[in-house]
Amino acid sequence: MSEYYIKRSPGDTLEVGKRVIRRDVWVHSRGTSRELDELTHEFLLNKNILLDVRDEHELPRIEHDHDAVYVFLRTPENGSATTAVKTYPVVAVLLPHAFITVAPKSSFSPQAVADLPFSTDHPGQVFLITLADVVSRFEERIRAANEQIASLRHSLQTHEVNNTDFVRFVTIEDNLSEYHIHLEHTLRVTQRLHESAFMVFSSVDKEMLEDTLLHIQQLLVSVSANRQTLASIQNAYSTIANNTLNSRMKTLTGITILMAIPNIIFGMYGMNVALPVQENPFAFGAVLAATTLLILLVVVLVKRAKLF
Repeated sequence: MSEYYIKRSPGDTLEVGKRVIRRDVWVHSRGTSRELDELTHEFLLNKNILLDVRDEHELPRIEHDHDAVYVFLRTPENGSATTAVKTYPVVAVLLPHAFITVAPKSSFSPQAVADLPFSTDHPGQVFLITLADVVSRFEERIRAANEQIASLRHSLQTHEVNNTDFVRFVTIEDNLSEYHIHLEHTLRVTQRLHESAFMVFSSVDKEMLEDTLLHIQQLLVSVSANRQTLASIQNAYSTIANNTLNSRMKTLTGITILMAIPNIIFGMYGMNVALPVQENPFAFGAVLAATTLLILLVVVLVKRAKLF
């Protein structure tokens, strides 16, 4: 069953109504079929619009039907900076004397903003509190991503690049892209609300709406900056990985060349043909000494030429 919340003044405690209330109330629903039917009947809402909140891919937008304004938002849920973060839709319905939120999969609840100053007899004010909470959730995720990027930058100096690092890059980049898309749409919705004629806000509400607009714009700038920083770190990681590979290939090439010298000489003296000094009892030592000197000579020449 839907929950009915009442808060008569900004300083009061948010109370849960013990009965169905149709005026000066905040109604919160989990979006079950029964609850949507009840809300549609009690507040004369458009059920077809409400059902859109069940679509996990629904983007932030505004619908206007009779006296009701339907504002679709998205909130980030679960996950962290290094795991994929999902966002789910929430619809806020502004009526002349009531405010309704429907969140089928989101953890959003009026209890999350119960301590903030608002009153349920002012639907526009309740909506602004809801919008601010959604934006603050994105801010927390972006801040976590920023800290993770700083950790990745620091790790460049402490360990070699591995596959786990590249997986973290991809995950953080996907999360930032997700945040950017939904914040962009939320910004457009907020701008439309600020300019719209069908939603009347008080002067104080408009100031808060303008602050939220500025906040979203700042978050978008932060997301863009994080994405650029992440791209720079990825390039640095790739460069380090390539340099490490080149260094190891040079070392292996040098070892291969040095090993080839004794193989050639020992291979020649392993042939079943007459060879110089093969009757000399000191032949083995002489060949070994000559091979060692030749290897040392090659090492000196390579170092002087700075080939490795």
